[in-house]
Amino acid sequence: MKFPSWRASRGTYKKKETMMTTSALPVSPSLGDLVSAFAAGTASPVDFLEGALARIDRDNGRLHAFEHVARESARAEARASAERFSRGAHRGPLDGIPVGVKDVLAVRGMPLGAGSPTLKGQIASADSAVVGRLRRAGAVIVGINSCDEYALSTVGASAVNPVDPGRIAGGSSGGSAVAVAAGMCPVSIGTDTGGSIRIPAACCGVVGYKPSRGVLDTEGLIPMAASLDHLGVTARTAADTAIVYRTLASGTEHRLEKVGGLRLGVPQNLVGVADAEVQESFAAFLSRLENLGVHAVPVELPSVDTVRAIHHTVVPVELAAYHHESNPHLDRCGEVLRMVVGLADGISGVDYFRARSARADLAAQVDSALAGVDALVMPTLPVPVPSTAAHELTVDSQLVDITSALVSFTALFNHTGHPVASLPVPGAGAAAASGAQIVGPLGSDDGLLSIVVALEDALR
Repeated sequence: MKFPSWRASRGTYKKKETMMTTSALPVSPSLGDLVSAFAAGTASPVDFLEGALARIDRDNGRLHAFEHVARESARAEARASAERFSRGAHRGPLDGIPVGVKDVLAVRGMPLGAGSPTLKGQIASADSAVVGRLRRAGAVIVGINSCDEYALSTVGASAVNPVDPGRIAGGSSGGSAVAVAAGMCPVSIGTDTGGSIRIPAACCGVVGYKPSRGVLDTEGLIPMAASLDHLGVTARTAADTAIVYRTLASGTEHRLEKVGGLRLGVPQNLVGVADAEVQESFAAFLSRLENLGVHAVPVELPSVDTVRAIHHTVVPVELAAYHHESNPHLDRCGEVLRMVVGLADGISGVDYFRARSARADLAAQVDSALAGVDALVMPTLPVPVPSTAAHELTVDSQLVDITSALVSFTALFNHTGHPVASLPVPGAGAAAASGAQIVGPLGSDDGLLSIVVALEDALR
């Protein structure tokens, strides 16, 4: 199947150039520690929020993680949370926790701009389904995180990487990853259509999680490509990510006491096309796992070419379907979005149908790779975190635009729906950091997260 080039993205993007602590809390408290301290009265949701707001005020002008900061409503929610804790009636592990929300998810009374001038000034009249769940859990909605226009690209738009400002923040949920990495909020809820949570998580050194397809309700989401859109979580640690997931999805905690004996499938064909620096970093990561008793098992997954062909057929058609129906100001959108929408004119209905149908084969290949292992492990990115000046990158001997390159190892699991987390690779500097994806069987989110948490603990 022939796939189109998205190289017209050249030159489109220009970049703008510690948690509050009490005696009871570490510098970067876990969600569990926070809620325990709130319940014990040794820390307060009100004071913790003020620390987060202070960091936003100090750093957001430089990092542009938030499009909108909801100071007064967040303060009211924090006071309500503190009152619940004082009565012993808190709502669970997210009560009082500041949470950011990506700028494509509706939050009642807040801007809903999708990172685009075409929606500037639009205010959401109702909460999206996931925000409603956050509110019922007592979370404090601190504001709206920045994203690439209509969640299409992977560079992070104007968000600035707090680890290395000379490298991209990743996208499209770039503001989410930057906010968490910079300590502006411990959690952000975003979307992942081809890797949009996992890519910025890898770029900024935090955890990104895309659940199984359909687990989190997408009602109230401005879609990018509707059949691929997943909601997910960005957090500082895997343990925090698991808490957020279980709260939003009514999941059940699973504990894995040790990682020794785990069997992790390693897709040889994909690792083999990664940049040499990424391969070296990933090999060191695998070596650490093997020293912990983890067994690496060679497996095969669909090729980068196959997934890219399918992805570059489905995305333009579904993107165009939304914008032709719901965006009367497409001419005011950025060059990349208009170009990708335009690609749909050259894709036939037959080609789109074939691409959608090919997903069953992709899923079967992933299921086959998972047979006999506990999970898959592979780099999140095929290249080191790109510089802000990069527009095209080489993957598997092909020069492609930056978004096509960065979704090479991530988009597959949007088409198949399998749950997948991106963990920071311990010891990898910003130049080599690419994250490590851990992939589980469809519907195995609770079990997969137990593996991810156990790996994180063992690698500390």
